[in-house]
Amino acid sequence: MHSFLAIFCLFVCLSWTEAKEVSQEFHKVQGVNKTYFIYPEKRNANDASILCGNNGLELLTINNDEETEEITLEVVSARNFNETFWTSGYYTLEMNWVWGSTNQPITYTNWGKGQPTDGIPNKDCILFTQEDYEGTWINADCQEEHVPICEQVIY
Repeated sequence: MHSFLAIFCLFVCLSWTEAKEVSQEFHKVQGVNKTYFIYPEKRNANDASILCGNNGLELLTINNDEETEEITLEVVSARNFNETFWTSGYYTLEMNWVWGSTNQPITYTNWGKGQPTDGIPNKDCILFTQEDYEGTWINADCQEEHVPICEQVIY
């Protein structure tokens, strides 16, 4: 009975999430395998994740060089954003970097020079930067406020 309820809830929750309409406040950019949504106001990492979820989206994950290039060229540069952007990446208590949206270990990385700064307290979240248009990552305090990039995977 418990497994039936879990499966039923999963089905209903996923169906409800997919049916949500994304707020008009987001700037929408169509990628190859994902649609990106940039929110114009800064948030801390937790609030950014909640904002994405409330709109049926997930906070950004970056899985390869192609996605890095797509985000850098299409999303950041094309919209003339001069900001740093939240991803769903964070450092766990088990001392691993994972994607919060999927709870999967991060296998592809694009850390900036001197990053991540392990051992510095509270620098447990990953920001995407457009430094030199390389789409590098830095780790930052999760309470800092930066621009959220949400995504919707195209199947």
